[in-house]
Amino acid sequence: MEVNLTVEEKQELELQHKKERDRKKAYRMNVVLLRSEGWSQRKIAEALRISEDAVYDYLKAYIESKRLSPLNTGSNSNLNSAWQKTPQLHLNWLFQALIRNEDFAKKGLIKKKVFLKANFREKAFQLRIKI
Repeated sequence: MEVNLTVEEKQELELQHKKERDRKKAYRMNVVLLRSEGWSQRKIAEALRISEDAVYDYLKAYIESKRLSPLNTGSNSNLNSAWQKTPQLHLNWLFQALIRNEDFAKKGLIKKKVFLKANFREKAFQLRIKI
């Protein structure tokens, strides 16, 4: 597969590569840039330590649609709406425990660490988490 970049496209891609934080996207940019400089797909794969199939796929995606980022962005949640709210409920409970902890500690009724540790262990047990 041949990649023919204009001088402007190459400069734009190199600038974008320098700023890119996503490693997968940066690899794709490397593949396109190296191929435009005449490197073989095998040499690109060896230099970047990725498979030749990956090099082919990256080049194909770029040639067909100028795409540099992967299509897979994670999966959709299989939890229903009630279960999706559960983690938020636990966070709310912990936040309320912290507020109660501060209130009781200000009144001198308990020591902060004892209260928080006891409540956190109880909640962790309910969640089946070992601490």
